[in-house]
Amino acid sequence: MSRKVFTVITAYALAIIAVLGIFSFVSYKNLGIYRQSSRYASMLAFEETVDAVDRMSGTLAKSVYATDGAMCGKICSQVYADAMAAEAALSTLPFATHELEEICGYLNQVGDYAYTLCSTAAQNGFEKEDVENLTELSGVAASLAQSLRELQTSVREGSIVMDKREQELINIGRKNGGGSVSEEFLRFEAEFPHRSSLRYDGRYSTQTEENSSQGRLSDAEVLAQAARFAGLSPTELKLSYEYEGSEGRKCYSAGETQICVDKSGVESMSRSRIVEDSRISLEKAEETAAAFLEKQGYGSLKLSEKQEQGNVGHFRYTAVQDGVELSDRYVDIAVALDDGSIHFFSRENYDAGKVEAYWGITEQQAVDTLPESLSLADSARVIIESEGGENVACYRLSCTNAENEPVTIYVDAASGRQSRIEL
Repeated sequence: MSRKVFTVITAYALAIIAVLGIFSFVSYKNLGIYRQSSRYASMLAFEETVDAVDRMSGTLAKSVYATDGAMCGKICSQVYADAMAAEAALSTLPFATHELEEICGYLNQVGDYAYTLCSTAAQNGFEKEDVENLTELSGVAASLAQSLRELQTSVREGSIVMDKREQELINIGRKNGGGSVSEEFLRFEAEFPHRSSLRYDGRYSTQTEENSSQGRLSDAEVLAQAARFAGLSPTELKLSYEYEGSEGRKCYSAGETQICVDKSGVESMSRSRIVEDSRISLEKAEETAAAFLEKQGYGSLKLSEKQEQGNVGHFRYTAVQDGVELSDRYVDIAVALDDGSIHFFSRENYDAGKVEAYWGITEQQAVDTLPESLSLADSARVIIESEGGENVACYRLSCTNAENEPVTIYVDAASGRQSRIEL
């Protein structure tokens, strides 16, 4: 190799080394900035969590002394906002929070309970039972707030360190002997009391957990039901998985077919094949769906929705009792438009139980509650479910607004108050 060539190669090598050095220096400097930003965001999330829980605790403490309806409504709104803020801030901390089941469940319950009380408390104030429940929730909030404030002090003094997001991502280098915020939260979780058994009309009420009284089917009965529903032999079905919860769900598969059965019978069935063309009409598919549901013992149903999508006809049949539609109890079914086979079935939102309904106001009284900006197009007596699972008799008022857009309002047939608005 000549001296000239050697000189050129050396020059290029030195240039490359210099460029890599500069790039490494810039990258290292940027990495430091990113880490600083990440640490700042983590600390901000922690501070917001502490502040939100502290505010929620203080507002709950005030509820014991509130007697005026307006003040009670204001307190409920503030508790709900603080609980949601605490939950949101908690979810952005630099460690997995799914293990904090009791703490997160408590925040959800407080927010849901306050949200549920808002409308009645704003008019009538708190009932005696409400005050007792709020007092109990307030005690737990005060204890959690105190623990978080103490942890906040330790973090600011440096005796407890904030977790790093790199550890969350690669799961290495995490200490096991204490000293991090995540480990302190796990300690809080272990010492946290179980959620209160509140009975109210909300999604986190314990009353809905007590309504399960049907006996379980044997394994042979479950398998037989699944096979009969899918039109297959029991020997063709293979157990995919089972869930030993309150529903005792078992799921089977056979080729492209997946079918799930719980203690009440077949819950869902689906077929994964692609329907490539359409050879039968949507009306014919509707007849097929109705005949299938009748064969399976589903009576007193009303077709409420239908559409064609991807060469498949989709139908929703709503339960009817004594001529009244149960809007939130329905069966979904889909028919393949190439061969007319059942492509999908779900009764997840269906319940055959009898519903008691009380009609305290007339339809005209319900219509009189509509704002002047709406024009009534149709009305019907229906029964809906509240967020807590309670059955509410309503007048469903289908309207249009000034822009001719649909607006549906449900008016409680007992109280005359609006229960739901759909746009």
